[in-house]
Amino acid sequence: MMAVVRERYLRDDVPCMVPGAADDSEEAAAAGQATMLSAEPYEGNYLVLDANVALHQLDLLETQDCAALQDCIVPQTAAEEVRRRNLAAYSRLMALVTDPSRRFVLFPDQHHRDTHVRRLPGETPNDFNDRAIRGVAAFYQRVLAAVQGTEGGAGASTVTLLTDDADNRRRAAIDGIPALSCKAFAAKHSDAFPGLAEKVALGVEAARRDRARGDRTGYRPHLSAGAVAEGLRSGRLFRGTLRVSKDCWFEARVAVRVPAGSAVARAAAIAAALPAAGAASDAPAAGVAAAASGGDETEEMREDTAAALRAAEAEAASADADAASGKSSAGTQPSSSSSSSSSSSSSSSSSSAAAAATAAAAVPRGAAATEEVLSVLIRGAEAINRATEGDVVVMRILPPRRWQHAWGKLTPAAETSVEEAKDEDEAADASKSAASGASRGGEMGVIAGTVPTAEVVAVIRRAWRPICGSIEDDSTSTSGDGETGARVARGGARRATFVPIDGRWPRVRLETRQAEALAGQRIVVALDAWPASSRQPFGHYVRTLGPVGDRAAETEALLEEHSIPTRAFSSAVMACLPPSNWVVTPATASANGRRDIRHICVCSIDPPGCKDIDDALHFRPLDDSGTLFEAGVHIADVTHFVRPDTPIDEEAASRANTTYLVERRLDMLPGLLTTSLCSLRGGVDRFAFSVTWRLRRSVGPDGLPRFETLGSEFFRSTIHSRAAMTYGEAQAILDDPSATGDVASSVRGLAEFSRFLKRGRVEAGALTLASPEVRFQLDSETHEPLDVRAYEHKETNSLVEEMMLLANVTVARRITDAFPRYAVLRRHPEPPQRNFDQLIAAARVVGVEIDVSSSKALQVSLDKAEEAAAARAAAAPTSAAAAGAAALDDVASSPHFAKTLRILATRCMLQAAYFPSGECAPEQYRHYGLASPIYTHFTSPIRRYADVMVHRLLAAAIGLEPLPKQCEDLKRTRELTDNLNRRHVASQHAGRASVALHTVVFFAGRAVLADAIVLRVRGNGAAVLVPRFGLEGPALVAGKSAPRGGDGWPGPWEEDECEVDDGGMTLRAPLSAAPKGWAAAVGPKAGAAEASGQPLRLRVFDSVRVCLRVKEGARHRRSLEIVLVDPPFFPTPAGAQDWQDGLPAKSPPAPAPAAESPANRAGKKPSKRKSKRMRDE
Repeated sequence: MMAVVRERYLRDDVPCMVPGAADDSEEAAAAGQATMLSAEPYEGNYLVLDANVALHQLDLLETQDCAALQDCIVPQTAAEEVRRRNLAAYSRLMALVTDPSRRFVLFPDQHHRDTHVRRLPGETPNDFNDRAIRGVAAFYQRVLAAVQGTEGGAGASTVTLLTDDADNRRRAAIDGIPALSCKAFAAKHSDAFPGLAEKVALGVEAARRDRARGDRTGYRPHLSAGAVAEGLRSGRLFRGTLRVSKDCWFEARVAVRVPAGSAVARAAAIAAALPAAGAASDAPAAGVAAAASGGDETEEMREDTAAALRAAEAEAASADADAASGKSSAGTQPSSSSSSSSSSSSSSSSSSAAAAATAAAAVPRGAAATEEVLSVLIRGAEAINRATEGDVVVMRILPPRRWQHAWGKLTPAAETSVEEAKDEDEAADASKSAASGASRGGEMGVIAGTVPTAEVVAVIRRAWRPICGSIEDDSTSTSGDGETGARVARGGARRATFVPIDGRWPRVRLETRQAEALAGQRIVVALDAWPASSRQPFGHYVRTLGPVGDRAAETEALLEEHSIPTRAFSSAVMACLPPSNWVVTPATASANGRRDIRHICVCSIDPPGCKDIDDALHFRPLDDSGTLFEAGVHIADVTHFVRPDTPIDEEAASRANTTYLVERRLDMLPGLLTTSLCSLRGGVDRFAFSVTWRLRRSVGPDGLPRFETLGSEFFRSTIHSRAAMTYGEAQAILDDPSATGDVASSVRGLAEFSRFLKRGRVEAGALTLASPEVRFQLDSETHEPLDVRAYEHKETNSLVEEMMLLANVTVARRITDAFPRYAVLRRHPEPPQRNFDQLIAAARVVGVEIDVSSSKALQVSLDKAEEAAAARAAAAPTSAAAAGAAALDDVASSPHFAKTLRILATRCMLQAAYFPSGECAPEQYRHYGLASPIYTHFTSPIRRYADVMVHRLLAAAIGLEPLPKQCEDLKRTRELTDNLNRRHVASQHAGRASVALHTVVFFAGRAVLADAIVLRVRGNGAAVLVPRFGLEGPALVAGKSAPRGGDGWPGPWEEDECEVDDGGMTLRAPLSAAPKGWAAAVGPKAGAAEASGQPLRLRVFDSVRVCLRVKEGARHRRSLEIVLVDPPFFPTPAGAQDWQDGLPAKSPPAPAPAAESPANRAGKKPSKRKSKRMRDE
C-alpha cells in the first residue's frame, strides 16, 4: 500500500498586482514577471473573470481598443479549468495575460493564504471552482479597501465578477460582490463601445430562448451519456471522427472499426460483390467496389480510414504478442485520457459527459485481431444531427435496406442550404438505392453498389473553429426555421443568417445590431451552441475582414479559414536577429569547424522571383581522369541564427512553415533572415550546411553514364554562389551546347548525375505522379492576374528535385544512426488497397488495367498506359469524322489521358507525415512514393521548421554542437511533429484556396472555351479537369445548381431521368430529360444527337468541351462555373471565345456578373510570380 501526500505551501505575499498593495507587486512588475494593474481602471472597475467567461467569451475579451476590458484578474482556478478543457482557448487566454497593453493578471489563488479553499464534502467541481473565484473577487475588494483607506466611499475602485453562470451571480450577490453576465456587461458599455455586444457568445441563453419559442422543426435529441456508454459497449453504436464533404455540410464520412464477420461487415461485403444495375457484365465487382470506396472522399477521410487500419493492425499485433507470451488481453481497458483529456470551448455539458462515458466503454485490445475498417456514409441533415466537420461522434449504422449509393451528387459549396438539406433528407428516405432493378443480397436486403450508412446519435467532442462568410443580404429570405433572414430579436438586436464560405459548415444564426453595416462584408463568426430545437447553430460576430469580393478581404478570409498565422513578429522575436548589416568576415568564415569553400563554383536554381533561396549545388571533377567527381548540396545555415529555446525558435516552431499564396508569402522567419542573411543569393558570401558525395563515373552496357558513390561528408561551410538562376535560365544552358564556363559545366554534370539518380529511383519503385499546378502572371503593381496556365516542368526541375532527395535520404541515415530514438523523419505510408478501387474501376472502363500490388507495379502500369495512349494518338484517324468516332470508342487515346490517370493515382495516396524515429519500428520508416526505406527534410530550413530540427540533429551527429535538450524529449518532439503535420496540410489547402480565388478574379467578365477531361461522374454532372489552365471543378447538368442563363437559355436537365451506370463511371442523359427549348438553343448539335437516338453520355476520361465563366453563388461568393457545351448539354454562352491568339476580351456573358475590369496596363511590366515549390517531395 502506498499513501500519496500532496503538500501546498501557502503565502500571504503573493503579488496581486494592485498599485500600492502591501505585497511584492511592485517588485514583480519591475522584474517583468507580471503586469501591474492600472491605478485608475475604466470607470473605476476591475473585472474578475469566471471560468465560463475565460473559456467561452474569448472573442469578447480579445476586443482591441476597449478600455472596459482592461485591468482583468484571471484566477488560476479559472485558468486551470480552461487548460483542462481546451488547450487552444488556454493559449489565447495566456496571450492576453502576457500582453502588457491589456493588463490581464493571472492570480495564483490556490497558493495565497487568504484565497486558498478546500473542497467541501459533496461539493461538485463546478461549485468548488465558483466558490474559489468568488473568494478571489472578495479578496480584491479587501485589498482595494486597504489601499484606498475606505470601505467603498465615493470615487473608490470596485471589483465586478464577470460570469455567465446565473447561480454564481446569485451567490455573489449574497456575498456582496457585484456580478454581471457578459451580455449585461456589453449592454452597459454599448454607448461607449458599440460593437461589444456583437462579440458576446449566445450559448446556453440562446438555446433556452429557442426552446421557449417552441420551434416546430428540430433534430432528435442526442443520447444520454449512459445510453452512449451502453451502446458502445454492446457494439450497437460506433465512434469516429466526422469528415464532411468539401461541398456539402450534410454529407460526411466516418471511418469505424467493426468486428470482422459481424452483420455490418458481411452486408458491406455483399453490397460490394453484387452486380450493379447497368454495370458492365465483364467487370461488375470492380465498379461496385469503386462506389463502395466513395469517390468524393477528402484527404482527411482517407487519412482517418488509414489511421483506423493502422491502429487495428497495431492492436492486433499487440494482442498476438500478448497471446504468444501467455498474457490474456481480455478485459484490458486502454487509458481513457485520450477520450476525455480535452474538450472544445463550445462543447455542451452533455457532450463532455458522453466523452467520459465513451472512455469507459472502450473496446478491449484483444478484439482488434478480428476487426476491419469501414468508411461509413452519413447523408442528410437529419442523419448528421447537428454534428460538424471534425467532431468526434457516436453513430448508429442503419439496416442494409436503408444504405445509400456512395456517388450521390456534385454539390457546389455555394449552393448548400438548409432547404436543400431538407430535400436531401426526403431523397434519403426514398434513396436511389431502392431504385427498381437493383440487385439485392438475399435475406439481408443489401442493395448493389450501396455503402454502410449511418446516423449520428451523439457528439462526444466538438471541433468548432472561427469560420468566415457573410450575412444573408436578402431580409425576406427564409431560413431553415421558417424565419426571415433578419428579424428583430431582444434588446433591439436583429436575428440574421450568416452564410459560411466553406461548404462544410451550415448556416449560422446571429443576433446583431449592425446588420445593415455588415451586409456585403466578409466577416468572421464563432459558433456557440446548436440545440436540438434549432435547425441552425447559434454564433456570434468576431470581426470584419472587408467587402465581399475584394481580393484582399477574400485572402484574409482564406488565411483565417485555414488558421494560418498572420500576426507580426513580436519585439522579443525581432530582438533575436543579428544586425541588418551582418556579413561574413575572414574570422568567421572558417570558425568553429566551418569550412571555407568559396573557391568552389556553387550555383542555385529556383522559380522566377524566388527570394528565399535555401539551397545551392555544385558538381566538379576531382582529377583529370574524367572518372572522379564531387557533387554537393549546400543548405542555408539557419540554425546559426535561430538558436534553441529562444523567442525566435519558439515562434518558428509554432508557425512550422512558410505559407505561399499566389501573390504573397507568409514567412516562418523574419524577412531579414528569410530574404537576406540566410538566402543563398548570387554574388554574396553565406553560411551553409553542406553534404558532398565522392563519385566514380562509368558507362554502363546500355551506353548511359553510371555513378558509384565512394563516400559522403557533412560539414558547415561558407559559400559564394556564382549564379542564382531560374529553372528557365538553367534549362537554356542545358539546351545550348555552346555554353561554356564553370557554371555551365556544373549544371551539365548535375543534369547527368540527376538522370542517373532518377533511373535508380524509378527502378526501385518510386512513383511519378501528377497534380494540377497553376502559374499566374501578375501585374507588377496591382498583383491582378493577367494570365493563367498550367505549370510547365523542365528537366532542371527534375535536376534540383533529385539532388534534394539524395541529400534528404543521406542525412536521414546519418541522424538515425546517431540518434535512433530522436531523429525527426518523414514517412509516407502505403495506401490501403481500398484507396485504389475507384482508380482501378475507372481505368478498367476504358480498357486499362492498373496493378497496385506495389509502388513499382503501379508505376509500371501508369507508364504502360501513357505509352499506349501516345501510340493510339500517333495512329489517330486524320479525318474529323473518323477522329470523333475513335474518341468516342477509345477514350484512352486522349492526349491528356495519361496525366489524368496520374492525377487520380496521386489522390489515392495518404499524406506523408513527420514523426520521431523512436515511435516506430525501422520497417515503418518507409516512404512509399519515393520508394525509400528512410527519408527526412533537410533542404529547406528557411521555410520549414522540420528542417531546422534536422540541422540540429546533424550538427550533433557530426560533433559540431551538443544535442539540444529539447531534441531528447520524445514527448516534446511528438508535439512538434504533430504541429508540423497540421500546419503543412493547412498551408497546402490555403495555397490551393489562393489559386481558386485568383482564378475567379482572372475569369470574371470572360467566357472562355477550352478542352477538358472527365475525372468522375455523379447523378447530376461530372467533375472535369481543364488541362490548359490546370483547373478542376464540377460541370453540372441537372439540379438547382446547373448553369442558367437569360432569355432563350434552357433550364437544367431532369435529374430523375439521368442514369449512372458502369459502376458509377458513366452518366447517361436520355433526350427525354432535356429541358424545354434545349434543341432550339443548342442548334445543329442537338439535331445530330436526336438523329442518333442515343442519350448524351459522360464517362470517366471522356474528352469534353467546356466554357469557363464566373457566377455569383448563394454564399456571397463568386465561383468558377463550368458549362458543358460538347456533349451539347447547354448552348455555347454568348460572347464565349476560344483561347488561341491572346487573351479573350472581358465582355461578361449573361448571367455571370461582370467583374470590375482591370485598368489598361499596356505599359507595365508583368510579374511572373510563383511560390517556391516543395521540390524535394
